[in-house]
This record gives sequence, structure tokens and C-alpha cells, in this order.
Amino acid sequence: MANYSKWEEYLNAKHDSFEIEFKEIEKIIGKLPPSAYEYKEWWSNHPSHPLMKVSLKNGWRQTNLDLFLKKVGFHQSKNKQQVVIKKNQSTPKFKPAPIDFQKKELSNVNTHIHSNAVKLAERYLSKKHQGVQNWEFDHVCEIIPKLGSDSNVLEFLPQSRYENKKNLRLNKYGIGPFCKFSINKKYSGKSGVYIISVNDTIQYVGRCADFYKRFGMGYGNISPKNCFKGGQETNCRINHNILTSFKSNRTIQLYFLETPKFIQVEDELIEKLGPPWNL
Repeated sequence: MANYSKWEEYLNAKHDSFEIEFKEIEKIIGKLPPSAYEYKEWWSNHPSHPLMKVSLKNGWRQTNLDLFLKKVGFHQSKNKQQVVIKKNQSTPKFKPAPIDFQKKELSNVNTHIHSNAVKLAERYLSKKHQGVQNWEFDHVCEIIPKLGSDSNVLEFLPQSRYENKKNLRLNKYGIGPFCKFSINKKYSGKSGVYIISVNDTIQYVGRCADFYKRFGMGYGNISPKNCFKGGQETNCRINHNILTSFKSNRTIQLYFLETPKFIQVEDELIEKLGPPWNL
């Protein structure tokens, strides 16, 4: 039987990042199951397997898997997201600084940061940056699509359930496949701005009148109708991007700022951050 306490001891002696061959892991914990040699999902950043459960618990995430060379890389991510955006605290009241002041601050930030969106976000969204601390995004969750009994992500093709009486063509992003996910119902009825990051890099900024509906009934559960022309192409695009990122063993995080001024905040963020998933 594998001894995962030895793996925890091994991780505690490491710093930042490292790569290790499967055979070296077996010297530490004992024999790996055959699925670890065959399926990348076994190494996904999800506590469905004991080794990854221990790794995640101790702040380590799998970042570089090579099944052919039989080796895997880990990066220490503990507290990393806290540098970018405030986590696990109640959503603050929105107290916007004057627009001219915000733009002045952002201009000063850009003189030091260049094109790195994450570093820009650290200064633009972090409470520690004096002057823009009024916009603090709370961490909502890590987005993990619905998994099957084999720990593989479940994929869906909802367009096949649409009664296409008008012979509509699929939209640009309607071919799929898609996944399913949701967020806590406590966000029902809350309006504001949300951020999706992948491996600590901001990929998408959006606004919503109801945060729960946007993710629980929009992005997270693709309607058959939305796969066709005239449907919500954005829902299909964001869902598929999340699915692709998850299957590539990337970590997807969701953040939210509750505010009635969501149009203003979204416009400012998109302009200054240029997230790649925003068209």
C-alpha cells in the first residue's frame, strides 16, 4: 500500500518547483497504479487521487506532465492567488475612486509593468496598492467541471437535443464539446464583475446582473439553442475554453466584485488588462 505521508514529507522539503520521474515517486510512496502511467487525468489538479490530494493540501500543483518520458513537474502555489486578488473574505462595499484618479494611477502602474497582465492585476486589484484598493475582487472558487466515476471530465454535445425546425447552422463556437459546472447559489441575484484566471493569468473579464445565473445557467450548462446561429455564442466559447484549459491540467480560478457599476468597472478592466478571452 502506498505511503502518502512520505510524499508529504518530500514536498515539505522542496521549494518553488521541481520535476520528478515516476520511478522516483515510487521509491518514496510505493507502486503507482497503472492508470498513473496511462492517463493524464490521474495527475489532474483535483483531489480525486490520494497523491494529488496530498499535493494540493500542501500547496503544490501539477504543472508539467510527460507520460512518454514518465515524469511530472510540480509548482508551489500555496497563497499565490492571494498576491493577485483577495481571497476567502466577504465581498467589500464598492467605493470607487474618481475616474480621473483611477486613470492616473493606472498610467503610473503601466510605466513599471509593461505587458504582464498578472503583475498589472496585482497593482490594479490588490488591496495593498494604495489608491485602487476600493476595487477588491473576492475569490469565489476553483472551476472544476463535472467528472465521471473514472475521474475524467464529462463532455456534452447539447446541440443534438435541439429541435432545429428552421434549419439553423451552428454558430462559430457551437460545435463543442462542452462541460458542466456551477457556483454557490448564495451568489443568486448579485450583480457585478467577474474574472476568470488560468494558471494565475487573467483570461477573461465579464459583467452580469445575476452572477449565479451567469455561471450556473449560462456558461456552466450550455443550452442546445445557444449552439446555433442567434444563440449566445459567448456562453459556448467560454465553456469550451474552460474545458480545454482543464483538460490541459491548468488551474482555473473565479473571482467576483459585487457592484452596481459593473459596466464602468468591466470597461476599465478590459481596456487596461486586455484579457485574451475577451473579443
